[in-house]
Amino acid sequence: MNKKKIIPFEEHPYSIAYHSLAFTMGILQANATEDITPYLCGRYINCYFFLKPEDNRFITAINDVWMSEGNIIIYERVDLFPDVYKAVYGDCVDDFRKCIDRGGYVEGIYNEECIQGKKAFEKYYYEHEFFLIGYDDEAEHFISAGFLNDSRFQVYAIPYDDMRKSIDTLKAPKICYNAMRYNIKAKFELNIQKIIRELDDYVNSTTSLSIDRRDRSFGIQAILDMADHFIETTEKDNYIDFRYTRALMEHKFFMNMRVDYLIKKGYVKDNNYLDAAQSVYKMSEQIHMLALKYTVMPKQHIAGNIRKLIIEMQNIEIDYINGFLFDLKNTLGGAAQ
Repeated sequence: MNKKKIIPFEEHPYSIAYHSLAFTMGILQANATEDITPYLCGRYINCYFFLKPEDNRFITAINDVWMSEGNIIIYERVDLFPDVYKAVYGDCVDDFRKCIDRGGYVEGIYNEECIQGKKAFEKYYYEHEFFLIGYDDEAEHFISAGFLNDSRFQVYAIPYDDMRKSIDTLKAPKICYNAMRYNIKAKFELNIQKIIRELDDYVNSTTSLSIDRRDRSFGIQAILDMADHFIETTEKDNYIDFRYTRALMEHKFFMNMRVDYLIKKGYVKDNNYLDAAQSVYKMSEQIHMLALKYTVMPKQHIAGNIRKLIIEMQNIEIDYINGFLFDLKNTLGGAAQ
């Protein structure tokens, strides 16, 4: 019998700079039945920039990218050699359909050379993430979410035959995917101490987390290093990775959300902090628009304007976050007495 099933997913999540952020955020926003703002206030605070070449150099979720802490999203991992996978699960199309039937979003690695609408389609082998939110037997396709060749995050179809081929042609030694399920018992509590700690780290360009610090800068310095990086890549390659400016804009979006929420809840009284956070967010929007403009009109002065705006934006942010932190700590200190 032909079946069709789609699991809830927010098609326009708060964060889309990178697949990992978009997939988890889309699940969270579509499924949560209570306000997720307190939880989001404690995320995407600090950031880092790789000082050596990496696929993604600017990272705004420096830990728990996949929302597994607190069991917000629960994972079941399949990681098998191809012959073992086929012996256990058989055809990947049937396997993925069954996973979706059980309520699992399917996230894994495939060969985008086989996927229509992708840059690599019929051009070159390319291993990348896939994410399935449903299927339609009558149309014989999966329903997926991600970026296509037009650089827009969107929901689109992957024919069963194309998905099968994209798995069968993998050169990776193993077939790997996660079945991701939203935890209906998830709690979205405000963690003020975590917010204070990570804001302190951010403005002081460091981290108190036990993570790898090699070849990377943190916080304010990370964003300034990214600005210098834009000058280097435009001079050398006439190129700006606008994923980074999108991630920067999202970072300021969450900072604005955080300041707004804490003021509304009475942790800080001065609305001037919200004015500053909103101003910074608007500047980050300008920066992202300039990066997009550069992709169609690669002029060096645009990169220079981006760097200038980033420096100006960060100076505003340093000033207001230091004041915000001071008031926030005083409020908590007074409450403890």
